Amino acid sequence: MRDINFRCWDQVEKQWINDECLYWTDELHSRKAPNIMTLVCDARYDYEPPVTIQISTQLHDKNGREIFEGDLVVLDNDDAPSIISWNKDHAGFAMNSSDESYQGVHQAILKNYMVIGNIFENPELLEKS
Repeated sequence: MRDINFRCWDQVEKQWINDECLYWTDELHSRKAPNIMTLVCDARYDYEPPVTIQISTQLHDKNGREIFEGDLVVLDNDDAPSIISWNKDHAGFAMNSSDESYQGVHQAILKNYMVIGNIFENPELLEKS
């Protein structure tokens, strides 16, 4: 079984939550759907909602950095950044460019891109677009 990585942003405290507080549970679901699991934040860590949980794309940039949804990527440093996001119409991760077009992503494309930040910690980078 492959590892699926997540990260969690505390929208109130404006900080990343330690990923040790994230865990899978099926307690929230009825007997009708016993195999459905939900990723939740452990209450022992005193984190209050709202939080945003982001999943890894399982892909890496040209520097070997793992890429998560919400990351900002560029082909060259002079380019406007693209946001990595889930695109339900394409049923996969995509890059949303400043012209609002989507391009599906896979390792062959992203091996030439570099993560320069994310939508939470670096919103000013979006002004470049």
